[in-house]
Amino acid sequence: MSEYTAVGYTQKSHGVKGEIKIKLQPEFINNVLDAEILFINRHGKIIPFFLEDIKAIGKLYIAKFEDVDSPEQATQISSSEVLLPADAIQIEEEELQELEYHFIQGFEVHDEEKGLIGTIKEILEYPQQEMAVVFFGKKEILIPLHEDLIIELDEEKKRIRFELPEGLLDL
Repeated sequence: MSEYTAVGYTQKSHGVKGEIKIKLQPEFINNVLDAEILFINRHGKIIPFFLEDIKAIGKLYIAKFEDVDSPEQATQISSSEVLLPADAIQIEEEELQELEYHFIQGFEVHDEEKGLIGTIKEILEYPQQEMAVVFFGKKEILIPLHEDLIIELDEEKKRIRFELPEGLLDL
């Protein structure tokens, strides 16, 4: 089985025909638009989905998969990692190195007090610092990637431990 690369994540269903919104990392957009199959990580299981159509709506993409024909079916794959086989990705290596913390996408986030928070879905670049996008419950939160907040970064276990500022998870 080939290794996979996370290229984005699914969001909410869109419309009544089973379409779903997808947030893609900019460096992988062309790879996804050329793909016939996207892989969705559902609870640790990597499942192939055949693309019928994908189109841009602002910064998001709307995908229609074969055999996903209702909003209920689309909701079953929402908030999931979107993957492509690593060997199918055509990208310049320097594009991947733009963000200092690009490699922690997909890591589990743990807080000293609250325990497991969620998985990093995306790394965003802001003028002052990079931010990790994490789903905490049903909310999307942004966690500043700053060395003063990071207690431990374990690449082998794909886990990052933070001492998050009080109230950050309540926003």
